[in-house]
Amino acid sequence: MTPTPAPTPLESGGGSGGGAGGGGAMDGVGGGLGGQMGTISLGVLIQYINQRTYSDLLNLAEILPRKSDMEKKVDIVQYAQQTRQLYVRLLALVKWAASASKVDKCCHIMALLEKQNSLFTDTADKLYHMTKESLVRARLPHFHIPAAVETLTTGCYDRLPLTIRQRILPPELVTPAERRMTLTRLEQIIQHRLVTSDLPPQMRTSRIENGRVRFTVEHEFAVSLTLMGDGANEPWRLLEVEVLVEDKETGHGKPLVHPMQIVFIQQLVQSRLQDNPNPLQETYMVLHSFCQALQLEVLFAQTQKLLEERLDSHIRVEEYLQGRSLTLTYWRELTQRDPASQLGYRLTVQVDPTHPSRPLTVLHTPSLGNKESEIAERAIRTDHLSMERLLVHTIYLRTKTRLSDLKQEMDTKLGVDAEKCQLSGSPAVLHVPVLQPNLRSEQLLVAVDTHTGVLLPHVPQYPNCLLMPDLQQALNQDNSKLDDLISELRYWLMVRRTEKTLQHLPATAHERLPLMYYTSHPLTSLSKHKVFITFHKHPGYVVIVELRERAGNPCEVETSLYFMVVRQASIEDNPDDDSVQTSLPKSYLRAYHLVPLDSFLCTHGPCTKVDVVEPGERALGCKRKVLQRGEPPSKRVKVPAYFLPDVAQCVAMSDMKLPLTHLSLKLRERGVFNTGEQIEEGGMGVLLRLIDLPTTDQLTPHTITTLRRHLLSATIRMQVAVAWQFTGSRVLGVEYLFSQCPVWSQHPREQGARRAVYYTYEVAPPDQVASTVDAILADFNSIARLYQLVLQFAAQLSASRAGVESAGSSSSSSSNVPNPKTLNEMVRVRSFNYKSITLSYGLSFDAYCILRYSSEKKSFVLSFGMSGEGVWATNPHTMMTEQLQDLVNQNGTMGLVDLATTLHHTYQPLLALCQLSSTLHMGLIDKHKHQPVKNFTLVPQSATRVTVIYRNVYCLNVDLLPHGLVAVRDGAYSSFDTSRLIDEFIQIHGLKAFLSKYVDETAINIRRSQSDDDNPPTPITLDDPPWPSHKASSPARPGPMTPPISSNPHTPASPHPVAMTQGSGGHGGFVSSPATSGFSLASPPPILNPNPSPATILPHPSPSSGGGAGGGFLSSSSPSAAQQHGVASPGPGGFLVPSPAGPHSVPMHSPASMLVHSQGGGGYGGGRVLPNRPYAAAVPTTLTHDAFLTLCSPAPSDEGSESTPQCLLEQFLGITYIKRHFQQMCEGCEMMKAVGGVEAGSIQFKTDTLNCQLLVQSSPVYTLSLKLQPLPDHTDQWCPEQLQVVEKFFSVKVPVPPYRPYAAQSFNSILKFSPRVLRDCIRIMQLELMPSAQQQQQMKWSLQWCLTKPPMGSQIAPPGLFTVMVSKNKILFFFQLTRGRGSGSEGEGGSLMLPVVYDSVTNKTQMAERRDQTPSPALTQVINDIMARTPVQPGEMSLFPCIRELLLTLTLAPDGTPLPTPPQPQAQAPVSSAPTVAPALGSPHLASPHMASPGASGGGVATTGAGGVPTSTMMSSAASTGTTTVSSLAGPGGPMTTSGPHFGGPKPVGHMQPGMGTLAPGPGLGPGPGHMQQPLTSMAGGLMQPGPRGMQGPQMTIGPGGMQPSMQGGPGGMQSGMQTGPGGMQGGPGGMQAGMQAGPGGMQGGPGGMQGGPGGMQGGPGGMQSGPGSRQGGFGGNMMGQFSRQMPQ
Repeated sequence: MTPTPAPTPLESGGGSGGGAGGGGAMDGVGGGLGGQMGTISLGVLIQYINQRTYSDLLNLAEILPRKSDMEKKVDIVQYAQQTRQLYVRLLALVKWAASASKVDKCCHIMALLEKQNSLFTDTADKLYHMTKESLVRARLPHFHIPAAVETLTTGCYDRLPLTIRQRILPPELVTPAERRMTLTRLEQIIQHRLVTSDLPPQMRTSRIENGRVRFTVEHEFAVSLTLMGDGANEPWRLLEVEVLVEDKETGHGKPLVHPMQIVFIQQLVQSRLQDNPNPLQETYMVLHSFCQALQLEVLFAQTQKLLEERLDSHIRVEEYLQGRSLTLTYWRELTQRDPASQLGYRLTVQVDPTHPSRPLTVLHTPSLGNKESEIAERAIRTDHLSMERLLVHTIYLRTKTRLSDLKQEMDTKLGVDAEKCQLSGSPAVLHVPVLQPNLRSEQLLVAVDTHTGVLLPHVPQYPNCLLMPDLQQALNQDNSKLDDLISELRYWLMVRRTEKTLQHLPATAHERLPLMYYTSHPLTSLSKHKVFITFHKHPGYVVIVELRERAGNPCEVETSLYFMVVRQASIEDNPDDDSVQTSLPKSYLRAYHLVPLDSFLCTHGPCTKVDVVEPGERALGCKRKVLQRGEPPSKRVKVPAYFLPDVAQCVAMSDMKLPLTHLSLKLRERGVFNTGEQIEEGGMGVLLRLIDLPTTDQLTPHTITTLRRHLLSATIRMQVAVAWQFTGSRVLGVEYLFSQCPVWSQHPREQGARRAVYYTYEVAPPDQVASTVDAILADFNSIARLYQLVLQFAAQLSASRAGVESAGSSSSSSSNVPNPKTLNEMVRVRSFNYKSITLSYGLSFDAYCILRYSSEKKSFVLSFGMSGEGVWATNPHTMMTEQLQDLVNQNGTMGLVDLATTLHHTYQPLLALCQLSSTLHMGLIDKHKHQPVKNFTLVPQSATRVTVIYRNVYCLNVDLLPHGLVAVRDGAYSSFDTSRLIDEFIQIHGLKAFLSKYVDETAINIRRSQSDDDNPPTPITLDDPPWPSHKASSPARPGPMTPPISSNPHTPASPHPVAMTQGSGGHGGFVSSPATSGFSLASPPPILNPNPSPATILPHPSPSSGGGAGGGFLSSSSPSAAQQHGVASPGPGGFLVPSPAGPHSVPMHSPASMLVHSQGGGGYGGGRVLPNRPYAAAVPTTLTHDAFLTLCSPAPSDEGSESTPQCLLEQFLGITYIKRHFQQMCEGCEMMKAVGGVEAGSIQFKTDTLNCQLLVQSSPVYTLSLKLQPLPDHTDQWCPEQLQVVEKFFSVKVPVPPYRPYAAQSFNSILKFSPRVLRDCIRIMQLELMPSAQQQQQMKWSLQWCLTKPPMGSQIAPPGLFTVMVSKNKILFFFQLTRGRGSGSEGEGGSLMLPVVYDSVTNKTQMAERRDQTPSPALTQVINDIMARTPVQPGEMSLFPCIRELLLTLTLAPDGTPLPTPPQPQAQAPVSSAPTVAPALGSPHLASPHMASPGASGGGVATTGAGGVPTSTMMSSAASTGTTTVSSLAGPGGPMTTSGPHFGGPKPVGHMQPGMGTLAPGPGLGPGPGHMQQPLTSMAGGLMQPGPRGMQGPQMTIGPGGMQPSMQGGPGGMQSGMQTGPGGMQGGPGGMQAGMQAGPGGMQGGPGGMQGGPGGMQGGPGGMQSGPGSRQGGFGGNMMGQFSRQMPQ
C-alpha cells in the first residue's frame, strides 16, 4: 500500500491545486507579493499605475506633434479623463485599505473554513472510492495465527519437524562443559610439568591459559607450548613462535622474518623437543641465538644506511662477523692528529663469549667507566634497536670526558679569584669566563664536534672573532699558546666594549690610526693594547684608552686615559715648521701633545656623579654598603658589564666642552670678552657668559648706551637639537636677557619686566667656528638696529600730537584737515620680541606688519598679514613690500615712524584697489588673440603711488595722500610734460567728468580748473620732439609718474624711473628726473622695442577731427591716414617708457604700443605729442577714501542677472573701451553734446538706413545704450518694434562684462546688413530675447546668438573672436542651441554650437565647418537636410526659416547622436528623389586651390591663415557641391528633362501648364549652388498655388550666370515673369522688385538690391575695397581679403 502523505497545516496556505476560485491570473502575483491567492501589494499597484500614466504621457507627447490642433485637444482630454478615473479608483482603494486588517482576518478565517471543508470533502470522496473500487477486488489468505503468536511472544518456534534435527544436524561430540573441564585439567598438567622442569632464567615470564603456556623473552621472541597428555614423558608440543626483534629505522614496519622461515624454525625447535632431557633450555638457546644474530644484522643494516646518507667520512665498519660481533670506528680525524692513539675510538657490539645466553654486550676503546658503559648499553637493550642512538650516547660520554679534563686545566689558569668554569648542556658545552665582570654573551664557549671530536671555541656575541681559528688550533694541538691567546681575547673584548660604550656618543673607536711621531714621543711608553677614540666634530683631538691586565687577577683589565692633539699631515711635511707643506694628500695624523686624564676627576667633578645608588641604599640614607668578605667584585658594578663609565664620561665631557672652548677663543679674537666655559648651577650643563658685545657704526651713542644698560646677560649653552630644524644632535643656544622694554606689547607672553631672546646655531667644526661667531654678532647687530628704530618709535608714541606730526613730516606733507590722528591711534604694537616688531593697523586693527632686520640683505625687511575673522585673506600692503622696505631703510631712525603713518594713510585705498578684478580674458586685443590679458593690473611705483592698468590699454596713476585722500590722474600723460603721451597706453576720454561726480567739495579744499579739456585730440607726430622741461613733481604726487623699467604686473616692483636724453654728439645718455633723484639707476632700457604692441596702428579720433573716408583702421585706400594718424615709437631723442610687464610675466599687448614705419620708410618717428594746452585728465583729481571705495567696490546688479557684479571704475573703463572701438569702426562718427539728458561722451553714426546713437548712462549703473532711428528716406522700412528689439539686443550683448571689443565689431557688422538680411536677424533676436508663449512651447531648443566665438564647438575661429563676418555674398553666424523641454530626449541641458553660412545670392543657409575638423558628419548631414527642406516663400530670406525649423525639429539622442527627423507634411506632389546636400563647404564659384572641383570625388582640405585665422573656404556654402544642371523644360504637355555631367540621359521631371514656356540652356546656367533640389510637377499637383506662400513645394534657384530664357507664371503662380539677359537678371513689376545687373567686374544692384556705397560692397577688378565699416587687419580683414582673391573674375 502506498504510504499516505503527511497532512499539511491549514495555516500554511499552500494547498494543492483544486482550490478556491478567484485566484486566476493573480496567483503568480500573489505568490510573489505576500503569499495570498488573488492579492497584490498596494505599493506595487501604485507603482504600476504611475508607470502606466507616465508611459501614456510619453506616448502622447510623441504622437501630438503630428496631429492637428483639434485632434491634440481630444487626445489630451481623453488622457486626462482616463487618468482621473484611474486615480479616483486608487484613492478609494487607499481609503478602504485603512480598515484592511479586519478584512484580512476575515479572509484568513474564510480561507481556513474553506480548506477544512475541502479536506472533509476529499476524505469522503477517498473513502467512497476505496469502498467501491479498491476493496472490492482485495483478497487475503488465511494466516497461521498460532505460529505468529508464538513467534511474536516467545521469540522462537518449537513446532518444526524433528526430521530436520535427526537428518541434518550432526550430534555434538563434546559439550562446552566437558571442554572447559578438559582445558582446566590440561592447565594443571602444564603447571606441574613447569614446576618439575628446569627453566632458563630468561624464560621466567610465562602465561598459562586455554590449555597452553606462552614464554616471552623481551626484545627477542615469544613461544607457545602445550602437552598432548598427562604422562611424565609426554613431549612438549610447539604451537607458535613469534620473533620480537624490530627495525623501526630501516624496516619500514615490515616483519624481519619471512613466514616460511618461521615454519622452518618451528620444525627445528619441535625436533629438538623430542627426546631431550632439557627441552625448554634447548628451545631457549636455539631461539636466543637466532634473535641475537638478527639483532646484529639489524645494527649492521642501520650502520650501512648511516654511511650512505650522513656519516660516510666520519665512521667506518671495521669488522662484521655474522652472528658474533660488529665493530666500527668514529672520530677518525682526531685519531689521525693524535699519533699516540693506535686503535682510535672504537665501538664493538658482540655476543658474550663466556655466557652466550646473555644479551648483546658493547665494548668501548678506549674503555669507559662502568657507569658510562651501562648508560651506553641501554641503547641496544630497549624496544628501539638503533645504532645511531648508541653512537650518540657514546659520543656524549666521550665529549663530557674531554671537556671535564679541559675544565680542570682552565680553572687553574684563570686564577683563584676568578669565577669557575661551568660544564652543562647536551651536547656538553664548557663556559669559560675570560673577563671580569663578564656577560654570558661574552664568555668563551668550548664545545666538541660530534662528528670529528675536535674542540670548537667561540664567543656567542661575536661569531666572527678573528682569534677563534688560532684558539681552536691551540686547544686541539699546541696548548703552549693557549694562555697568550686567552689574554688577547680579553683585550679584544675590551675594545668591543669600548665601541659599544661610544655607540651613542659622537665619537668612533679605532684599534690603530695612521700616526706619525718621534721615537721620543710619550706614545712609545704606552702598551701595545690601546684604543684610539676620534671625535666626529673635532678631528684635531684624540682620546687614547690604554688596557692592562691587573696583577694577580688576569681576568680584570684596567684602563688609563690620555688626551692627544693631532693634525693632518703628509709624509713629506716638515714637522718642525708648519709653513712648509707639500701638495701630497694629507692622509696621516701627526701627534703633538699627550696629556694623561685623571678619570677620577672627570667622573667626580662639579655636579658630576657617576656612581649609581640602589633603591635599597637610597632608603637607608644613601649610605654605601660595606663590601662583605667573599662577595664577588662584580656586585659592586651598577652598570652593564659592557659599559665603561669612565671612558664614556671623559669622551662626553671632551665633546661637550670643546665647542665652547673654540668659541671662547674665537670670541676673544673678535674683541668679545667672555668667562670661558663654566658648569651651570645645578649641573644642568656647560655655558659661556659674554661680558661685552661690540657695536656697529650705524648705531647712535644713545642707542648703544641704552642697549648696554638694559642688557642683563648674554649666555651661550649647549642644547639638544630639534630633529626637524637641525641636522646635528646638539646646537648652541644663545640667550639675551633684557629689561625695561621700550614699548608696551599686546602679546600675552611679553608682559613681564624681563624679556628673553633666544637664538640657535649649529655646532660647527673647529675650522668653521668663525662663521658661528659672525652669525652671533650679526644677530646681535640686527637686535641693535631694530632697537634703535623702536627707541625713536617709543619716543613718538609718548609724545604729543604736534610732536607726532613733526616727526612724520618726512613721509607726509602738512594738511589743514582738523584733528589729525596721533601715532598711538594709527597703529598698535602687537608684538615686540627684540627680533622683530609687529604693528597692527586698519579700522579694526586686523592688518599687521612685521618688521625685522635681515643680516643677509643688510637691510630691514617687511612681511604683512591679516588676523581675525571676516577680513581679507591677503593684506593689501603685500604688493608694496619693496617700496615700503625702501621707505624704512632710507629714512634712518625715523623709518619705523614713517612706516606706521604710511601704513595708516594707505590702508583703505589699497584695500579698495584690491577689490579690482584681475581675471584673465581672451580675445581683448586684436594683435594677440590667443594670449590672455588681465583685467586690472596693479603696479606700485612708490610707497604712496600705485599704477592701475586696465587691460594693458588704459592707465591710472593713484597717489595715496594723507588724511583720507587719494589723487587720481590719467597715466597715459607724461608726469613731466602733459603734452606728451606714454607709448604704452591710450588716454581715457571722459575721465575727469567721471571722477568729478564723486568729488566731495566739502571734504577737499582744493581748486579745480574748469577750463581743462577732458577730451584731448589724437597726438601728432613731431619730427624733432623736444626734451620735456624738468619740472619738479607736485607734492601731492611724489615719486615717478611712469611705469618702471622691469616691473611685473603680477608682483610689486620697485620704482626705477629712467629718462633718455639726446646729447649734442648724438649719443644717448641716462639721467633721472628731479622727482626721483633719490632712487638708484637701473640697467639702461633698450633703444627700440623688439616686440611692438599693435596699438600704434590704431587712430585716436577726437571730436574735432571728424570722420573721413579713411576713418577706422588704417588701410591702403587712404594714403594720408598713416601721416595724419600714424603713431611711432620714440626714437633715441624721445622719452622712452618701457612696458610694465617683466620678462617672465604675461605680456601686455596694448593697442597703443605697436610701431609702424613712417611713410618715408627706413626709420621710426618721434614720440606722441599733444597740442600745448591743459588737459583735465592730466591734472590729478582728489577723492576721499569713501568715494574711492565706491568706485572700486562691486556695484549692485539687477535681480536675476547672471553676470558678476562689476565696480563703477571697471564699468566706466569698459564702456569707454567699447565706445572707442565704435568710433574706430563707424564712418562719420560724431561726438554729441551733453544736452537733454545725454551725457558727454555719447556718439552717433549712420548706416545705410538707420541713424545710430550710443548714449552713455550712469544711473543706476554706468552703461551704454543704443538709440536707433530710421533715416528720412527709409522710414517706411522699419517699425518701432523692430528697432526696439535691436536696441535691447545691443544692451544685452555688447556693453556687458567682460566688455569685449569683438562683440561690438560683430554688432556693427549686423547693423551694416541689407534691410532684408537685417529683418531676418531681428526675427532671430526676437527668438532669443522675446519668444512668444507658443514658440517656447513648440521649440525643442533655446537660441543664443554668439557675437564672440566661445571655446566650445567646432574651432572654425579662435575663441573670443568676432563671429559675424561678411565676405562678398556670404555671411557667417554662430548660434548656440541649448536643449529644452521638448527636445525629445531624457532630461534637459546640453548645448550645441552651430556655425551657419548664409549665401545672399542663392538664398541658401547651410552649416559651416572645417574640413579637417568634422566632429560629427552625421549631425552636419541632419542639420543641412533640415535646412534644405525648410519651406521658403518667394522673395523671403531663408535665414530665419532655417533657424526656426532647427529649433522646432532637430532631435538628438542623450549621447548627442542625431535622430532621424521625419519630413514635414507639405501640400505638394510626391517627389521622385530627395535633395542631396554635400557636407563639405567647398563651392565651385570660389576658385580656391584648397577645394575639390565640382565633379571630382572627395573633398578639399580647409586651411587657416596665420595665427589660426580661417580662410574663405570655411564660409563656402555646403550646397555648392550640387551637380544637377537644368537643361530644358518641355513644351505644353511634354515632360521636363534634365541633363548634365552627372546624368546619362533625359529624365522626366514633371508637367507644366501651357504658357509657362521653356528654359533653354545658357552660358551662365551650370552646376551651382542654386540647382533644382526637387523636380517640378504639374500645377494641378500643387507646384504653384495662389496665396501668400507662392511656391510651397519645390524651390528653384539659378546660379550666378542667371536664366536667359523668360519665365512667366500663370495667375496662381508667379505674378509676373522673369526675363534675363546675357548679363544677369531683370525683374518685372510683379516679380522681383529690384533687378540685378552683373558686369564683368562685379555686381551693381538697383534701389532694392545691392548698391555700393559707404555701407555696401564695391567690386572691381582688383577685389574689394572696404568702407569704414570693414577692417583690413585681424581675422575679418584676412578672411575678406582671401574671399576677394578667390572669387572668379
